[in-house]
Amino acid sequence: MRRRVLFNSVHRLLPAEVALIDVVFMWRRSGAMYVWASAAAAVAVGVTTVLDYGSVTTRLALAVAAALAATIVTTDSRVLAHTDSGPYAFSAGRVRQVATRLLGPLPKESPLEVVGSNLVLTDWLVGAERFSVPRNFQAAMTRLAAER
Repeated sequence: MRRRVLFNSVHRLLPAEVALIDVVFMWRRSGAMYVWASAAAAVAVGVTTVLDYGSVTTRLALAVAAALAATIVTTDSRVLAHTDSGPYAFSAGRVRQVATRLLGPLPKESPLEVVGSNLVLTDWLVGAERFSVPRNFQAAMTRLAAER
């Protein structure tokens, strides 16, 4: 279902003459993500302690929620569309897997290559940037890279 929603959001933003083959959801984290997440958690603990709000468990839960929010805000999500005229890049939503804005076609000289992998994610070099691609989009990304 989520893949169909992503597919439809990309299809809506593509130029009419371009046929959509498949989509890939990917993201990259800001280098300062750990700093921002830690700062948000510390502020949450500090504020709840000063206000004497809740138990220690509640304060820690709010700190985790603040760190998660900071992580989401500092993550750059993208969608790469596999089309009949080459790959197109899109900005993606921060919470939902939907394309929000067309960034344009990926230049022909931009590399698409694997630079790392683990059980859950594969890191790809897309142009000059490194993105993480979840396993459920790995086959589509591999097909897209093979056609370049």
